[in-house]
Amino acid sequence: MKTATTHSAFLLKTIPLLVFLFSVTWVSAQESSLIANYNAEDSLAEEANLKNAVAEFTSRTNAFSLQEYISSELEFPNEGRAKGLYGSVTVRFEVLADGDIGTIVILDSPGPSFDASVKEFLNEMPLWTPAYSNSVPVASVRQLELNFRLR
Repeated sequence: MKTATTHSAFLLKTIPLLVFLFSVTWVSAQESSLIANYNAEDSLAEEANLKNAVAEFTSRTNAFSLQEYISSELEFPNEGRAKGLYGSVTVRFEVLADGDIGTIVILDSPGPSFDASVKEFLNEMPLWTPAYSNSVPVASVRQLELNFRLR
């Protein structure tokens, strides 16, 4: 009877320790798996960003942001200035797979002279960096709101 009691006491002391060690090992394995999955997801996200990207403006010398380029190159139409017109032009345009500007659609405008100014501006822009889908350049659509203010 003494042996069974001693054996039972040993098991009662040992089982919680084994359960604890198993739990710690299992949690550590889970954490390692989570870390590995997290790193794999980061890597896949970075790869996806390289494979799938939106079209972006790039100036000839990379010295200008899009906003700086607009400020320096967009011309206020003479007719609009003479009539005291001002406002915003909302334009949607296609950036082709080669980075050139394709179809241009004026969505909102203060008048035809503003439409012509925006179309001329877009057609004279340097090539854009095209959008990418699965590492292949593709055509995409961008939209801008261009503000014309009298100064």
